[in-house]
Amino acid sequence: MLLLVYLFISLSFTSCATVINGKSQEVVIESVPAGAKVIQDGQEIGTTPCTVEVIRKQDHTISLLKDGHYQHDVELTRSLSPVCLLYALPGGSICLGLDSIHGSQYRFEKKYRVQLDTLFHARRTVERQFLLMRKITQSIEARSEARSIEEAV
Repeated sequence: MLLLVYLFISLSFTSCATVINGKSQEVVIESVPAGAKVIQDGQEIGTTPCTVEVIRKQDHTISLLKDGHYQHDVELTRSLSPVCLLYALPGGSICLGLDSIHGSQYRFEKKYRVQLDTLFHARRTVERQFLLMRKITQSIEARSEARSIEEAV
């Protein structure tokens, strides 16, 4: 009888995502171009490419900063881990309770790769729009002037 109890308890805890996944996960952050500052929860972690340890219990936002580029925020969103299928084993409900305390039933993508947009391209676009607006304004003024001359004649 004691052997059955021991077997039941050991099977129950082998199905726990806390044992298999752990409470945190390492995630790789890459950027193009590389060398962007990586900020997590207001603290600078390092520069891309780098590995960040995130707690599985909650979603996270990682900010990437690089001179001459727009800030890019990476949303790390949790999804259920396939380990959750083990909750169907005997004692799985015990593990579900334990895992929900730690968030171990969740996982994140292993790698996030981000293309950083340069400020230069945005400036160039604004300059082109400004020049286009100037040409349109000059064209309208020229037409108005031509009409005024025609009306005067």
